Amino acid sequence: MIKRAALREVVEASAEFPALIVTGARQVGKTTLLKEAVEAGRHFVSLDALTVRELAQRDPHAFLLSYPPPVIIDEIQYAPQLLPYIKTMIDESAGMCGMFWLSGSQQFHLMRDVSESFAGRVAVINLGGISQGEELGRVDDDVFTASAPISSVERHDGMVKVFARIHRGGFPALVSGRVKNWERFFSSYVTTYIERDIHDLANVSNEDRFLKFIRAAAARTGQLLNLSDLARDVGISMPTAKDWLGILKASNLVYLLQPYSRNVTSRIVKTPKLYFTDTGLC
Repeated sequence: MIKRAALREVVEASAEFPALIVTGARQVGKTTLLKEAVEAGRHFVSLDALTVRELAQRDPHAFLLSYPPPVIIDEIQYAPQLLPYIKTMIDESAGMCGMFWLSGSQQFHLMRDVSESFAGRVAVINLGGISQGEELGRVDDDVFTASAPISSVERHDGMVKVFARIHRGGFPALVSGRVKNWERFFSSYVTTYIERDIHDLANVSNEDRFLKFIRAAAARTGQLLNLSDLARDVGISMPTAKDWLGILKASNLVYLLQPYSRNVTSRIVKTPKLYFTDTGLC
């Protein structure tokens, strides 16, 4: 198993906060991370199971009696009804830490509900794909030390490996070798994302055009964001392009890198760059 750098964050946050939540795109390893960090006596329940989800939505109190803390609740975004009850349990616990470990994929709605219910009570850990340091087993290194000078052949082989990693991306299933077919994995990933998450995040009526929007955004990764060009190429309005970009951000598939400037006002008004969070998906 590949050790994740966020493992230490989970352990530290659990000792300092009553609740923690791990967010990130689908299939980046949120559940695996929490299971790896789990200690004896902590329950695990996933709201992916429809019967469990129905209980959490219909009767949050009964659900939490069935799965009392300390507990991991996976895919918490499916039952936001739980959050007020969890808040009450935390408030009544007299500052007990590590009661609830939560995970969720749809950041916008999830974080809005969490911020409304858990102000000052929850640690947020945003998990990305597997980094090169994690893949090389060097998550505990404070500094990547330089090795001895390398030959031109070694340099060429190293560059080949770097571009192979970029092409493959950082999803654990691909990095671990559990899934071999890169093309099938990403095709299924995008299909599942559009069919499931998009309908939960927004009412996107034209799925084919939204897929075209994703492709147009991928073609612009690393470039200054130009929403008018993006909207024109896809054949949608500027407000729609802005909304759809917000969906990709909420899903942790893209992020906007704000420009650096000594002047704080300049940072706000200057144009950010658009990046995909996973190079293989891009």
